[in-house]
Amino acid sequence: MTQSEVPRELRDEIPSFEEAPVHRDHGPIDWTGLTSIRTAKSGLEFAAIVAVAVAVFFGTEGLLRVTNTPEYVFPKPTSVVRALFVHEFWLFYGHHLWVTLQEFLLGFAIGSTVGLVLAAVITQKPFVEKIVADMNTAAIPSPRAPSVRRPVLRPHSRTSQSPANPPVPFAQAPMT
Repeated sequence: MTQSEVPRELRDEIPSFEEAPVHRDHGPIDWTGLTSIRTAKSGLEFAAIVAVAVAVFFGTEGLLRVTNTPEYVFPKPTSVVRALFVHEFWLFYGHHLWVTLQEFLLGFAIGSTVGLVLAAVITQKPFVEKIVADMNTAAIPSPRAPSVRRPVLRPHSRTSQSPANPPVPFAQAPMT
């Protein structure tokens, strides 16, 4: 199609997807979207990413100093970095951090593998999507009756309840 043959509006020509060439170099499924990572293309993009990280780090530090926030409420970023370079930190917590990292990576590997396989199966077999969608819907917790008693405002008199002096519940609508 040359420049003069380009339709002026979309309604002039409906695209046909049957005419698109079939890509055979990727196999039956094109996985290139999952295997490519977008990185900074230039020094300017890299500098912008670093500048945002530095601004968040020192902006948080400055905000915590201006508001005099106690360390036990929200530690300053410089205090956190300083604590990482103390020898005792790694003696006390090094093993625990290593175990936590291993568990995180193992869970990530299992979850991403199950998700990728499930996505591939759903893409290839539409019937599976119906089953999985029903299972997902069943997993969503539905509203239940409250298991906690509702607080009730009692009238000032400590006498027995009378129709003229009923207890007034805080919440009139059902809790969900």
